[in-house]
Amino acid sequence: IYMSLKRSLLEEQSFTPPVFKEGVLIAKTPAEYETALGLRYITASYFQTKKIQRHIEKLTEYGLRHGYISREQKWLGYLFDQEIKEIWTPPLSIHWIHESIGYGAFAEKPIKKYRFIGEYVGLVRKKQKKIDEENAYTFEYTVGESLETAYTIDAKTSGNYIRFLNHKEKGNCDSLLIFHENQMRIIVRSNRDIAEGEQLTYDYGSEYWERREDYQEL
Repeated sequence: IYMSLKRSLLEEQSFTPPVFKEGVLIAKTPAEYETALGLRYITASYFQTKKIQRHIEKLTEYGLRHGYISREQKWLGYLFDQEIKEIWTPPLSIHWIHESIGYGAFAEKPIKKYRFIGEYVGLVRKKQKKIDEENAYTFEYTVGESLETAYTIDAKTSGNYIRFLNHKEKGNCDSLLIFHENQMRIIVRSNRDIAEGEQLTYDYGSEYWERREDYQEL
């Protein structure tokens, strides 16, 4: 694996929310995440190969030249860059829910509307249709809204706390594609005020469920 990490919007804080199972704290450091959850905790996405990295860089340059990356995506990148410079981290903890759902992320304190929750990070690799259909932790990598690529962000074994946010059709968060530091990123932000103790959720989208049959509304 070519370990060329992209700087994450939360990389400097190395934010790792505590993880609880049946009321017992099982992880609060990256090493404990790996031991307890089998998850290599990372703060930024990385490319499977140097070739993939170069190809995505070229696609991004093409997208910029030909208008695939919108003004809104650039503006959102600027806004969230400014917000993270406030050294604000979302007050979250991860809790086991039950066997069919697994873990979920919950607010430890109230969270205001339009606050940055985190970036979806993982291994950037080529799509593998059969494997991806059985993998609940992939996010398609696109340049702008419409320039599709042959790549996906896979957070199954390498990722951060955002991978624990569950699906809800009308969730209290949104996933957004933004342009930041010459890269496309997927971030999650709150779309309304979130109360203390409330689970953070967002809509995974219809395409996600088209290839899966295990949909369960929270």
